[in-house]
Amino acid sequence: MNFISVKTELQNLVSQVVEKLFVEKEVELSAPSDLSHGDLTTNISLQVAAEYKKNPREVAEEIINELELPDFVAKVEVAGPGFINFTFSDSYLIDLLTKKESILEVKTQSEKIIVEYSSPNIAKPLGIHHLLSTAIGQSLSNILEEVGNEIQRTNYIGDWGTQFGKLMYAYKEWGDEETVKSDPIPELLQLYVEFHNKAEEDDTLEDKGRAEFRKLEEGDEENRKLWEWIVEISKQEIKKIYELLGGIHFDNYNGESYLEDRLEKILE
Repeated sequence: MNFISVKTELQNLVSQVVEKLFVEKEVELSAPSDLSHGDLTTNISLQVAAEYKKNPREVAEEIINELELPDFVAKVEVAGPGFINFTFSDSYLIDLLTKKESILEVKTQSEKIIVEYSSPNIAKPLGIHHLLSTAIGQSLSNILEEVGNEIQRTNYIGDWGTQFGKLMYAYKEWGDEETVKSDPIPELLQLYVEFHNKAEEDDTLEDKGRAEFRKLEEGDEENRKLWEWIVEISKQEIKKIYELLGGIHFDNYNGESYLEDRLEKILE
């Protein structure tokens, strides 16, 4: 039995007991916010108690005592002011996973789905939030693909903006190609930090950084080649982290620059 059918069966069982003891009423089961409160919960006892002016915990106990629990439920208990919490059996959860049935409420017919994840910034190290997004995004795309969907895995990288003008200025003034090649991300980050440190003492640097980016936008050959080089060596370093994580892969790395020649039309 998949998750959706199990949830439906349990809702029907509780509804039948509530109707038998009190009144016909629709029962809703949902995942509790706290994982220690089981796999599914309902507040039907509070609703019934309000109508009958009874203690909701006593109503919950009456419902539980009347329930004939199916095999997939290991435990049922009253919590808080009168919630009824259900915990699935380990055997059911293992069976659900080994049968490759989706725990998520997703359609099983094929759909085209874009999953965008990781999305780091060029010339900067991956942050913990990028790693979290990477792990969740890859897992979701794998699950959605397993149940029959066509997945487009997208890494929308931060590779465009005034910060690249600042980085290019810093590289031209204080950088060295071989030094950057030896350890790309830390060295590029150091140049970027150096730019901002010097900009605190020289307020003309901000304008010089913007000017370098403007040249890039206008198609300056030198800046275009420098930008492409920075993007490429950054990607190669980031991919090394993906290899360490294992199983991380993308269908495209279309970052912010992908929209460069479309921005004017978008603004219009």
